[in-house]
Amino acid sequence: MFWIFVILYDWIHIMLGLDVVRTDRTLVFYEKQENLAKLWDILAVYAWIDTDIGYCQGMSDLCSPMIMLLEDEADAFWCFEHLMRRLRGNFRCTDSSVGVETQLSNLALITQVIDPKLHQHLGL
Repeated sequence: MFWIFVILYDWIHIMLGLDVVRTDRTLVFYEKQENLAKLWDILAVYAWIDTDIGYCQGMSDLCSPMIMLLEDEADAFWCFEHLMRRLRGNFRCTDSSVGVETQLSNLALITQVIDPKLHQHLGL
């Protein structure tokens, strides 16, 4: 069982390493290594406290504005954690679907009822 956590830890490090350096790269804010480190730290801690979800691509884009707006890393973390309480279902994977896919399927059904012409145009 211990090895599963080691493998998970390594995987999270790899994914975070890839995504953090790609997040908002055109912004001057991320030219400072300390700001990239804040982003990495917050995402890594979140992945360890929410083991059901862990880390998924796209979380860095949600966390980035909080780091930019809140100077204190702890405040940025807790804002991100509270946001994820609301959005975590979008990142949950089950045997039948990925969270975002479920949301998109629901949107397609709603669009079909409300605006069939748009639904057909979008090829849903």
